[in-house]
Amino acid sequence: MRLVGEKHVALLIRSRKNKDIFWACIAGLSLAVPFMFFIWVAVVSVNKSMIALTKTKIVVNCEIDHNHLNDKGHVMEKITQCMQVYDPSIVVEDVRNIFSLYLFPEVQHFLQLGETNMELTASYSIALGYRDFLSSLLINKSSCDSNDDYVYEKLISSLYEHKCIKRVLNYDLIKNGDSIEPVFAGIRSAMLGSMAMLSVCLLFAAPIGVLTAIYLQEILPCNSKFKMFLELGISNLASTPSIIFGIFGLSLYINYFGVGRGTILVGALTLLFVVLPTVVISTREGLAAVPYTIREAALALGASKLQVVFHFLLPMSMNSVISGILLGMARIIGETAPLILVGMSAFVREFNVFSNNIVLPVQIYNWSQRPESFFIALTHILIIILILVLLVFNIIADIFRRKSNTY
Repeated sequence: MRLVGEKHVALLIRSRKNKDIFWACIAGLSLAVPFMFFIWVAVVSVNKSMIALTKTKIVVNCEIDHNHLNDKGHVMEKITQCMQVYDPSIVVEDVRNIFSLYLFPEVQHFLQLGETNMELTASYSIALGYRDFLSSLLINKSSCDSNDDYVYEKLISSLYEHKCIKRVLNYDLIKNGDSIEPVFAGIRSAMLGSMAMLSVCLLFAAPIGVLTAIYLQEILPCNSKFKMFLELGISNLASTPSIIFGIFGLSLYINYFGVGRGTILVGALTLLFVVLPTVVISTREGLAAVPYTIREAALALGASKLQVVFHFLLPMSMNSVISGILLGMARIIGETAPLILVGMSAFVREFNVFSNNIVLPVQIYNWSQRPESFFIALTHILIIILILVLLVFNIIADIFRRKSNTY
């Protein structure tokens, strides 16, 4: 009777603990979900950042003589005449301030694509640069202070009335690298730089982390002092601020070994120590979760220690290994401070794996320092992209982690 009572008390205690854990999880979610929603709304709404996903274009009819195609003055004069239809006060200087620096080569390229017998009158869609008043007007209405701005506003109002202005998707955001003109600035070089750095870092981190975990979990004896020393070092690496690794990479790789500053290699080697603890800990957990009877059965069949590890234990714990690698990649893809210290913060228009490069979080930092308001909109778009990438990495890692718990 006493035994039954003790079991009943134990069940009540366990049930109470389960309820406490359940309500603690609910409380955590009730704080985390509104906080994430607030961040998302703030990023999307501040400065109308979603406008960076679109691009302003003007569609007008403009007559340009093919014989004067290379004459910039002639082309600008024709465009001026076209604009004067909507606002007679427009002169050439105003048009140069309104349209981007790429207007003249864009018109040349458009006409050269046509056939030799193409009519002189063509309908051409001209992209506005950021120096035009329209882009800043759509973001900040208070920018219309000077008399020139009033002229531009009057022209734009007239173009709107004639339905000559439209918004199209800003494909330059994906196709282009960085630029001093916000309308032509893109994330291509930063995106390729992040992908290249992740690939090189994975090339080093995966084998080193997995082999270190196997050595600690399966080869070293449990009471080994060297094992305790390695575990302490890995724990310290996991808790070390990432900027320390940036100082380490600057002093060791760049100053001592002479690795190129700002290259993909130095960035990957610097962040290698950031991702290693995650890979090692996750792999060790996967190896420890494999039933001990698997080891005994493999050894009874005559397999060596290494054969047991590489033919039985490692394949069965592969989900944990992949989960650890993905979590490590998710952490380093958002690192900024160590990469700035090793020089991965240059102005990169075209991606080159052997020269200075930049990554997504550093691009966010650089754009946030620019004075133009349109760069702030681009910064918020890039933040959204980075959050989505991190979310995908963590969801996939969680899927593999759940699979690793079932044998």
